[in-house]
Amino acid sequence: MFFKKMIRTMKLYRAQFISMIIMTALGIGMFVGFNMEWYSLEKDVGSFFEKTNFSDYRVVSKNGFTKKESDKIKSIDGVKDVTRFFSVNMTVSDKDKKLNKDTLALNVCENANVSGFIVTSGEKYNKSSEDGMWISDKYADANNIKKGDNITLKYKNIKVNGKVVGLIKSGEHLICVPDETQLMPNFKKYGYIYMSPKALEKVFDLDKTDAFSIDNLANILAQTEKKMYTQINVKTNLAKSKMVREVEKKLGRTELVIDKEDTISYSESQGEMEEGKTMGLILPVLFLAIAILTMVTTMHRLTASEKRQIGTFKALGFKDRRIMRHYISYAFMIGVLGTVVGIGIGWFVCWYIINPNGMMGTYMDMDDWSLHTPVFVWVTLLVVILLMVLIGLYSVKSMLKGTAADALKIYMPKKVRKLFVERFAFWKRLKFGTKWNMRDVFRHKARSFMTLFGIVGCMVILVGALGMQDTLDKFVDTFYEDAIKYNTKINLDVEHTDESDVKELAKKYKGDCSATSSIQAKDKTIESEVYDIN
Repeated sequence: MFFKKMIRTMKLYRAQFISMIIMTALGIGMFVGFNMEWYSLEKDVGSFFEKTNFSDYRVVSKNGFTKKESDKIKSIDGVKDVTRFFSVNMTVSDKDKKLNKDTLALNVCENANVSGFIVTSGEKYNKSSEDGMWISDKYADANNIKKGDNITLKYKNIKVNGKVVGLIKSGEHLICVPDETQLMPNFKKYGYIYMSPKALEKVFDLDKTDAFSIDNLANILAQTEKKMYTQINVKTNLAKSKMVREVEKKLGRTELVIDKEDTISYSESQGEMEEGKTMGLILPVLFLAIAILTMVTTMHRLTASEKRQIGTFKALGFKDRRIMRHYISYAFMIGVLGTVVGIGIGWFVCWYIINPNGMMGTYMDMDDWSLHTPVFVWVTLLVVILLMVLIGLYSVKSMLKGTAADALKIYMPKKVRKLFVERFAFWKRLKFGTKWNMRDVFRHKARSFMTLFGIVGCMVILVGALGMQDTLDKFVDTFYEDAIKYNTKINLDVEHTDESDVKELAKKYKGDCSATSSIQAKDKTIESEVYDIN
């Protein structure tokens, strides 16, 4: 009997029930989706960094480091492992002109247990290979590069030849951009490639004795193996301030120490997680608050309109507990249906963002795109259902007070005292409808508050969504049109370029001159830029 009555009541109030289910589903969908998004990123990125042994610190010197200096860094108490690391952006030289002028970051890692990579296809990494190259699988896919293809890289008058033997993904290039000025990866024009230390030795002819400098690659044949690595990448849990002190103590000089938080791959991925946390907090709260307020007013209206039926049930001998269960079932069903639909929406939202071909897939390059749900999400969903059940319980309980005769009486709204505005003369000049509406607003405060909150919440979402798009468009325009007013950047070897040549180039191409240097200030790494603007 009660089940049939529930179906009839739901048909009668179908608009309200459908709206509550939709609002609940949207709120839970946004909550589940955005929290799954940042949590999945946290898990997948963390796992990827762990598999590729992403380094915690990078000790940098343009004069390079010897093996002995690397061992000194490794001997620091608290340091787990280190590697000497070489990285430089080189131009692709392609006879067919297909890849000509593309840029590849050439990386060489002495110890693959730090700042390494994972092979997605092809041969395993071989540190003794003299011509093998392991290339970014996304760059290879974008440019139709296959295993066995030959690649030639150029930097100044130095050529590096090799054969593609494997496709890889690297934590150091999780977000594959040449520098901070490029907002999104473009694998059609920029990628990365790894070679073995043996191949680097072969290229650089290490029988020579001059010190290596990253700014002196034109004289690379005059270098020694001992100084060809310009970075020492470190795995450790030490705080940066202590790491800086220990490096200075071990090497006997001050070198630039870059924290992983200052790298593009780490800082930008963490930024995406923080954005997801913010979105997972703001939007769902608005939707769920509106849904809960709608539930309060709808359940109150439902029980108030059926007060005589409730009294009839009491008069027929039905216990209060049985009647309460019936009306609680409305709220429970709305909560369960909204939650189930919301979980589906949330999963789709998260999958749409977190997948190799999705929004994050165009920004980040990693091997695993699994979806994960934090435990607190499931707890919150149970709390939401419980809250809706309590709303249903509270609504019907107020109608069950007293005897069956009391319950059979028609519901009488609270008597409203004279409004403050009624004391003024203009009140008498108002139309009857206006007076009725104003009194109704104060008589049904909860419903009025829900209406106001719903309108404000919806406007916040609309203005925020549309404003965010306009803000991002404006930011991109400002960044590239006002802040960065150039199409091409020419990097010069300052050690072998006269100031007059620099000014002549600037005049020829109608450009400005700039100098960039990283500075170590206590435990902070600061990027210093000086411009000579014409």
